[in-house]
Amino acid sequence: MTRPPAQLNAYWGQTHKPLANLAFIVPLLLVYEAGVALIGTDLLSRSHIHAFLAKFDAGAEYFSALLIVVVLVAQQFAGKHPWRLRPATPAIMALEAAVLAVPLLSLGLLLGHHSGAIAGGWPRSELARDLLSCVGAGIYEEFLFRLAWLAAAALLLVDLLNVPKDAAVAVAVFTSAAAFALYHFVGAGAILWGRFAFLLLAGAYLAGVYLLRGYGVAVGVHVAYNMMVLALRGA
Repeated sequence: MTRPPAQLNAYWGQTHKPLANLAFIVPLLLVYEAGVALIGTDLLSRSHIHAFLAKFDAGAEYFSALLIVVVLVAQQFAGKHPWRLRPATPAIMALEAAVLAVPLLSLGLLLGHHSGAIAGGWPRSELARDLLSCVGAGIYEEFLFRLAWLAAAALLLVDLLNVPKDAAVAVAVFTSAAAFALYHFVGAGAILWGRFAFLLLAGAYLAGVYLLRGYGVAVGVHVAYNMMVLALRGA
């Protein structure tokens, strides 16, 4: 059996490193936050993070984005990872994310009108707002339901309750996917069960991407999927 090229092995490991995630996420964060400032749109996920931070006198608009950056930088220091990154890594992450979004899009098309974009609180009006929502949902929902939720679940189940790791991962993935699906019906008044089923499967898929490929790629898949849906709607 031939071994994968060394460059592929290096890339495969880099996507789990906080520095690679920072390099991939920060440009998206800057685009979204600039858009929020110029257009005034926002998403439920970001507004809820903002409301939470405001309870601790950290209510400035940019603090939601800053929280994500601080968490990734803290992970970089805590893991004592080297501050080295291959220049091509973020671009390859974007390409990988686009490829991994295709199965999710196929599932959405298979389920027909039950799919839709996976962005809570999507402000569907102008194209600029829709594009911003594609980006913001990927960043903030993946932060809430993958990075934060799965880390908290690991702490509770593995470190505190001594649940076997495989069982803990299964529980964490299912609960994060269920919470992700329910989140999209906040304020909706009723749950559309077909759409809920799609969102549950999408949440589990994105959790798998996060665990296997890292936060940045999961964000990229979420963003790419939303943009593909937006393109199909405009076709």
